[in-house]
Amino acid sequence: MMTFPMKLLVTLRELWFADIVNYLVTNQTPSHWSKQDGYQFLSQVRYFFWEEPFLFKYCSDQIIRCIFDEKI
Repeated sequence: MMTFPMKLLVTLRELWFADIVNYLVTNQTPSHWSKQDGYQFLSQVRYFFWEEPFLFKYCSDQIIRCIFDEKI
């Protein structure tokens, strides 16, 4: 099981990819989202993966890019 520091959770709330990281770590979408929001999110999140402490994205040009690391 991965550990997820509380300090990092607070920082992620302010970032655009916070929902992506939270989903990849917990495998749960926010409960207040509509079904449509959930479907749209899941179609986009499949391009991301979390390898602690980094968030990566598979890009359309076949390159994997680092989106976030804890040291930021």
